[in-house]
Amino acid sequence: MTEMTPIPHDTVTKTAPPAADDNPSGRLVFVLTLSLIVLTLCVYARVFTFEFVNWDDTHYIVDNEYYPQGLTKETVWWALTSNQQGFWIPTTRLSFVLDGHLWKMHPSGFHLTSLMLHIINTIVCFAVCRAMLGGVWKAFLVAAIFAIHPLHTESVCWVNDRNDLVCGLFWLLAMSAYLSYCRTLGFGKYLLLTVLMSLSVMSKPQAATFPFAMLLLDLWPLSRWKTSRWKTKQTDAEAEPVRFTQRSFIGLCMEKLPLIVLC
Repeated sequence: MTEMTPIPHDTVTKTAPPAADDNPSGRLVFVLTLSLIVLTLCVYARVFTFEFVNWDDTHYIVDNEYYPQGLTKETVWWALTSNQQGFWIPTTRLSFVLDGHLWKMHPSGFHLTSLMLHIINTIVCFAVCRAMLGGVWKAFLVAAIFAIHPLHTESVCWVNDRNDLVCGLFWLLAMSAYLSYCRTLGFGKYLLLTVLMSLSVMSKPQAATFPFAMLLLDLWPLSRWKTSRWKTKQTDAEAEPVRFTQRSFIGLCMEKLPLIVLC
């Protein structure tokens, strides 16, 4: 019989238990998400009493001949092909067509849609930050600032400025798809990323900066650059497992080339 040699005590690798902040309970996430919704409503609930703004709303929303017709083949085709205001933003215009169908041009309905979009954006922001930063409280702080930051006031309260909200929604969803792609590369995930980014660009042309923003995220916090100087120097025993796939700088640029060309 072969004698078994005991393993020395000092060679046993001890795995530290995961921090509670990295693995929050479902109840905590639900409570924090509900808190973000309440916080946003406390700031913006009064928009239901607002009228259309007598600036661009009158010309581009109220006097528009297509929005009161609601969802028809004619209005959808107009939204997909028109170049009103000098911009091609079919995704945003389709949201106005849907509003005209649901609310019959009542301003409170349009404001309700804008507020709901901002609430959804805040929740998605919370989820994306959790995935990137790995901490529920850090993500909650970022999402709370996002929810009440004064720079969003114009987008929520001014109906014609909804392109920021629609663009932001698909931008954040595209970020979520990008994080999924970075974990396990795959054509299907890249295709979903491309579709969501396209919808963001079709809401506001400024979203064409998306591929370059993702390149910055590769530097931090995703640490996908193989030669990134931002990485903390650790011993092999202290090193954390890589959460996202890594590539060289040239590889990361080539990875985003189809997105850049599309933009």
